[in-house]
Amino acid sequence: MLKYYTTQHDMPQIIQRQKLLSGHPCGAGYLTRPVTIAVPAGTYMENVVIAGFWGEALTLAFAPGVYLRGTVEIRHCGEVSLQAASLGDACVYPTGAQTPVTARAVQRLRLKSLYLSGYRGRSTATDGSEYCVQAQGCNTVIDGCGMEYSRSACLYAAGGTASMHACLGGCTGDNPATNANLGYAARGAEGAHIALEDTYPLAFIAHYCGSGMATYRVGTGCVGTAGGMSEPGSARVTRTFLPSFHCTYTGSSRKAYPNNKVIWQGVYGQYRAGYNNFNTGTLWFDEASAALAGKTVVEDWAFITHSGGVAEDTLAQLTELVKSLAPFREVFLTQAGCTVSSHCGPGTLGVLFLRRE
Repeated sequence: MLKYYTTQHDMPQIIQRQKLLSGHPCGAGYLTRPVTIAVPAGTYMENVVIAGFWGEALTLAFAPGVYLRGTVEIRHCGEVSLQAASLGDACVYPTGAQTPVTARAVQRLRLKSLYLSGYRGRSTATDGSEYCVQAQGCNTVIDGCGMEYSRSACLYAAGGTASMHACLGGCTGDNPATNANLGYAARGAEGAHIALEDTYPLAFIAHYCGSGMATYRVGTGCVGTAGGMSEPGSARVTRTFLPSFHCTYTGSSRKAYPNNKVIWQGVYGQYRAGYNNFNTGTLWFDEASAALAGKTVVEDWAFITHSGGVAEDTLAQLTELVKSLAPFREVFLTQAGCTVSSHCGPGTLGVLFLRRE
C-alpha cells in the first residue's frame, strides 16, 4: 500500500493498489507507465509508507512548502523518486529519533532537492536520529539534498550502490544542540559501493567510514559543505511581563498592591455556611497590553474542542470548514476537560484560535 497526503493539512489517506487504478494504469502493484503524485504545500504530521510497486517509475513530487514531520519508508519497489524543484522547497524531519528516509530492496531510489533532517530536538550525542538516509539492498541516488542532525552517518548503505551529488548540511564541531552531523557523511556495509561527487554534507569524524567491507569513490575536489533547513512558521518570541497591579480577596477582606505584596489564589478548604474561607487573586499586566497594542497576532494553529458525543463525520466536516475559512498551518482535534464538559454538557463544539488586530 501507499500512504500519502492528498490535500493540505489532511490526515493521510491509505491508498490500496486497486484504488490507484482509477487514475493510473496499474494492476496488482504493477505500473504500466510512469506515475507522478503531486503533494501540495502543507505541514503533515504523519509517516509515509510506499511498498510493493513495480514496473514503471513512481514519483512523489513535493510542492514548495511541504513539511513532512514524520518519516518515509520505501520497501520492495522498482523505481521510486521523492523530489522537489529546488532545495528548500520540501523537508522531511521526524518528531523523534527516527531516520527520516529508510529503504529496503528498492531497485532504484532517487532523492532530489530535499532537506532530510534527523531529530531536531536532540539534546545529547546519543538521543538523536542515527541516519538521515538508511538504504539496505538498494541502488540509491541522492542529488542536491541537505542532510543534518545525524548521529552516525548522513547516509548508511548496506549492500547495493549509493551516490551523493551536490549535497550539503550540518556545521562544524560536535555540539549536539546544533545541526551538526556527529559521525560520517557516508557509511557503508555488506559490500556497498558508495560515490561522493561535487559536495557532501559536513561531518565531524570524516566524509566516509573506511570499514564495513564497502568501497568508496570520492570525486576530485569534492568537499564537505555546511547548510541547514528552516522550519516553517513565523519567528516566535517569548517575553516575561511582571504584573503591574494585583488584588487579593480573602473572604470579605480586600488586600491590594502595593500595601500588600502577597498574592493568594485558588480556593482553600471546604466552604461552610457562615465561613468565607476562600482566597481569590487577580493580576493586571499593563506592560503586556501596551506591548501588544496595534500588533497583529495570528496563531499558526487552531483547535476544535468538543465535550464528547460528537459524530466523527461532524468533526471531519468542521475541520474542513475551518481550513477553508483561514490559512491555519494545523488544525487539532482536542477533547474538553471536566470543567467545560460539566458546564456545557455533551455535544459541545468550540473553535479556538488567537487573532488580535
